[in-house]
Amino acid sequence: MGFFLPENLAGAGAYGSSPFGRRMMSVPISIREKYDCAVRELNLRKRVYPNRIETRRMSRAQAEHEYRAMRAIVSDYAEQLADIETLHAMRWI
Repeated sequence: MGFFLPENLAGAGAYGSSPFGRRMMSVPISIREKYDCAVRELNLRKRVYPNRIETRRMSRAQAEHEYRAMRAIVSDYAEQLADIETLHAMRWI
């Protein structure tokens, strides 16, 4: 089974058209921005998922899995940021 992309993202590439009706600019997204976005998403899931479980729109197992997956993404970006900050401190970059 291949990787699934929602219709509005399929074929868009990193800098395709925006779901908001405008063409996205070719500006790279930094690791810091990705980390901050992932942290916001993790906090959103922490707030929203209990209600989704309570209203039976999401199983507890699914919510826990999705939360753990986003926490792993946050952790990965945090490690990358720490590596970059270490290199800056050592004046290697």
